[in-house]
Amino acid sequence: MLGRKRVARAAAALAASGMPEEVLLQAAADMARQPNWMDLEGHLERWTPPTAVPRRVEPEPYCDECHYGWVTSADGRARKCSCRKLRAGR
Repeated sequence: MLGRKRVARAAAALAASGMPEEVLLQAAADMARQPNWMDLEGHLERWTPPTAVPRRVEPEPYCDECHYGWVTSADGRARKCSCRKLRAGR
C-alpha cells in the first residue's frame, strides 16, 4: 500500500510540473510489470516511451451489396460480404 501511495504522490507532483498524463500512465503501466519498482521519477529518467508506428490505412472500397463488410441473408443471419473476403485474401 505504501508503494502505491509513493507512486501516486510522485505522479501527482510530476503532473503538476507539466509532465504529460499519457507519459505518466505509460510509465506507470511499464512499472506495474515489476512489483518492486516504486520510484516513478527514477524510472522516467531511464525509460524510453514506446513510439507509435504509423500504419498505412487504405480506404475501404465502396460495395453496393454490403454495409461495412456485412450482409444479412434472407434467413436473418449476418455474413461477411464477398468483397471483404477478397480483401482478406490478398
